[in-house]
Amino acid sequence: MNETIYQSVKEADTLHRQLTGIRGGACQSLKEIAEVIEYLGDRKFNNFVEVGSARGGSFFIYTSLLVNPFKHATGIDIEYYPEHTPTVDYLKKFYDVEILVKHGDIALNKIDNTIDLLHIDGWHSFDAVQSDFNRWYPKVIKGGVILLHDTVLHEGCAAFKRSLESTGYNIKTFYAGESQPGISVVIKD
Repeated sequence: MNETIYQSVKEADTLHRQLTGIRGGACQSLKEIAEVIEYLGDRKFNNFVEVGSARGGSFFIYTSLLVNPFKHATGIDIEYYPEHTPTVDYLKKFYDVEILVKHGDIALNKIDNTIDLLHIDGWHSFDAVQSDFNRWYPKVIKGGVILLHDTVLHEGCAAFKRSLESTGYNIKTFYAGESQPGISVVIKD
């Protein structure tokens, strides 16, 4: 793993925790996030959408490190968390950021078909992940990147990843070890 990338991920996570005052930052292994960023290389994105932003830890890290300056990032969750306010205020200095507090179907209608980075981190049952993937996949441009969260730790997410692999999707999974959630990357053909 590239140590410079890992340090950047740790710094973004620390800043998120400082802004929000919460102990835990991203609900994802920072090493896994760093490996994903390293895998993507120098690629930067113009329209990032995260489905299931919760307290915004991974949204903050991915926006800070993968979105081009002054381009769009949207976090979607069914609940508003107070932690959103300081992180969005900070990110708005550098990006076009919004948090949509809406059910996925309603939010889906507000997003155009130009997503180039999608992070699916909603409910973790097989049916929920499959539904999120099937609804949001058409909104992702050709060559766009889809990140699937918890594809090792949670059986519903892991089973969905296996079903994608069995139907021919090319998936790269990053897993930092025991009790880590795992994250998988799909590049849209």
